[in-house]
Amino acid sequence: MECGSEISVGIEASPTQTFTELHPNPTTSSVVISSSVRMERIDVLNAQGRVVLQIAPKATQVELDLTGTVPGTYYARIQMLDGSLVHRKMIMSR
Repeated sequence: MECGSEISVGIEASPTQTFTELHPNPTTSSVVISSSVRMERIDVLNAQGRVVLQIAPKATQVELDLTGTVPGTYYARIQMLDGSLVHRKMIMSR
């Protein structure tokens, strides 16, 4: 290695990194999911891993109606149009 040469350390950010946001969290009835990439499919799973809601929004923003679900912790498994997979934790309260 030459003196004065630059060394890169760490993980390089992907230029196609996906931004995904979920709000409000915790929620009492519905939640909005927004993403920088179109969402192909969203599975909402309960704490036991069972799918309680499944939709195919084909959009960058969607509102999920969680009315009727019991209070607790849920997980959104979001498959993007580009094939990437994003997971977000949601809290349902009353």
